[in-house]
Amino acid sequence: MWCEVTAVTWLVSFLLTSLTVAGEHGGAAVNAVFYRPDRGTPFQWFEGAKEIQAFHAKHYRAAGTVEVYLQNRSEKPLTISRLLVDGGDVTKPRPGDFIVWWRLRPNPLPPRSFGELLIRTRSTSLKPFVIEAQLSDNATLRLTVPITPPSVRLEGWGLDDEGKICAFLEFVGEPNAKPPKVTKVWLDGEDVTRRTRLLAPNFWRNLCPIVIQSTQPLRFGSFHYLRIDTTAGSAATVLRVRDNFVPLGSYGYVTPKEYALNDCNLYVSFGALDKGQLDVLGRYGLKAVAPSLGKETGSESVRRPALWAYYLMDEPDVHDYGVKELPTE
Repeated sequence: MWCEVTAVTWLVSFLLTSLTVAGEHGGAAVNAVFYRPDRGTPFQWFEGAKEIQAFHAKHYRAAGTVEVYLQNRSEKPLTISRLLVDGGDVTKPRPGDFIVWWRLRPNPLPPRSFGELLIRTRSTSLKPFVIEAQLSDNATLRLTVPITPPSVRLEGWGLDDEGKICAFLEFVGEPNAKPPKVTKVWLDGEDVTRRTRLLAPNFWRNLCPIVIQSTQPLRFGSFHYLRIDTTAGSAATVLRVRDNFVPLGSYGYVTPKEYALNDCNLYVSFGALDKGQLDVLGRYGLKAVAPSLGKETGSESVRRPALWAYYLMDEPDVHDYGVKELPTE
């Protein structure tokens, strides 16, 4: 099985494994909390367009996400009825606000389960976040989230049909720093360290693949919480179980034979794909991701088994974008 990664996560060593919300009657507890700043890249590609490069240099601002991992210890589902950040009510964010969006997932949070509260910021913050969430059980969760960048993150993970989890833990600390050691692995609050294999315990090229044997079948569509503790901090994510397709591919020309010979299983197209192209990709065992062109997308292509997903055009200048029912603004 393949699990959808909720987010590429950065986690500082600020873990709140026993902090409960205000009032003992409250059913929620915080398991982990951190601020995940956007990860920059030295590889900036502007396709030779000086205007795009100038716009990026002047207007681009890195943003980030506050991530709070919760456990519902009660026998009733929980939701968030009101959310405040730094004293401001962001329950319904307005255009232009510092908080762009937030979500609780799953929502509602089922009894005796884990979930995540994500809060997306418009830009980076220079001070810790003060979060206050009013819950449906009339309890109030209050916490302060530091902005210190973490040293480890979960790059992604997937599952096989036997319930084995493969997670990819990356060390992103100082370039010459000694890689950390993995100390504990938790799945849905249970210590599964003894059922975990570290394929590169010394972080080969700063990456440590980790294989975890689940104690029970992971039901399709179910949510699960993974946390990995190290000597340099921890990483965590909430994921949702999907099917057994693990995408390995890239953008490129429609050259299915070359993709298949290189053990790829996914082709991402720059333009629309007709049913003939999709059928050829399918004969080579490839899935395809194509841009969504709104009503211009033919229904005949939608029905082709090789079509795995659509993506929205995202060119910075929007010159390639042409979906009238989804205006760029």
